[in-house]
Amino acid sequence: MDGGGGSKVQTFDPLALVGRKNKGRASSTTSSSGTTSLLERQESLEGELEEGVSLEGTEEKDNTIYKAMLVVVALLWGSNFGALKFLDTCGVDVSLLTSMRFLLASVALLPFLWGKGMPVLKAGLEVGLWVTLGYITQAIGLETTEASKSAFICSLTVVVVPLIQGLLGKKIAPTTWTACGLAVLGVGLLTLQGATGPVIGDLWSLGQPLGFGIAFMRIEHYMKQLPGKAIPLAAAQMISVFGVSAVWAAVTTGMFQNTGDLSILFDTPHFLSLLYTGLISSALAVVIESAALEYVSSEETSIIFSTEPLFAAATSAVVLGERLKPSGILGGLVILSACLLTQVDLTSLATMLPILSRVADEGSQRTQD
Repeated sequence: MDGGGGSKVQTFDPLALVGRKNKGRASSTTSSSGTTSLLERQESLEGELEEGVSLEGTEEKDNTIYKAMLVVVALLWGSNFGALKFLDTCGVDVSLLTSMRFLLASVALLPFLWGKGMPVLKAGLEVGLWVTLGYITQAIGLETTEASKSAFICSLTVVVVPLIQGLLGKKIAPTTWTACGLAVLGVGLLTLQGATGPVIGDLWSLGQPLGFGIAFMRIEHYMKQLPGKAIPLAAAQMISVFGVSAVWAAVTTGMFQNTGDLSILFDTPHFLSLLYTGLISSALAVVIESAALEYVSSEETSIIFSTEPLFAAATSAVVLGERLKPSGILGGLVILSACLLTQVDLTSLATMLPILSRVADEGSQRTQD
């Protein structure tokens, strides 16, 4: 994921489908003598499961467009890696490219921030500092590592968030530790592919999940205080990123005295890439994400965003001709597995399986009868 509006990282509980409404239903499974027959119990379970499936089907129908919007965001963020990697070929310092990108994004989103008050601005500027860590390490890493590798490493955000929460005192679930182990294995397979082994860009890229992960946690905190202000908050973040990257550019270029030849940026391919990273994969993606997050659960959002590195690998193959070796592909799949593992409550899933099995057996027996 490429920073932005900020999805919360929680777990998907399959048992939420069972008994979601009408808690009084349990009383119907108890006879007047206080005993419960097997038939009544199974009929109740069937009803609860059917109710859950029906409710879920309604939710999917209602928010399908918003899920599709988040898929578009994942596509835009995934394609952003290839666009940034292509921009590196122009020879302009990466700090200048980053500051130009977020200048465009800030100007585009400024109208959403206008008149929203100091609390939103302060919150966005603070979150933007963490987002900046993710974006700057992303930009530096892409100078020496493949776009697809960077994207897979970035997807570790959904593993890093629960780990950070654990370090802050929240109990860490066993699945999180398992996911962390898988993530380390996946990164190892991804970065050790080929004869050259890991490069410095891989290490820089590890700053992405850290920066974006902390930013997501801070966004979740502020959204409780500032409901309905997701887009203005994102706009303030972009301004913060631009400010820090402008300082970075000033330092690395000697107060903009050694910028080199910037005319190459106005070549059509590079100019379009710069516009794309600033206006499309940054500004537009944040607006779409912020509009959709209100209607899609955080669990579903995290799973949808796990497809981002797949889009990155596909677009990088088309635009840059990058190809992951078999060990790299395996590493990417292991990382995706780690990301998905953090979103599933295995205990609830294990508890639900016998219920589903019993209902299926009962249905089969009735069919035979």
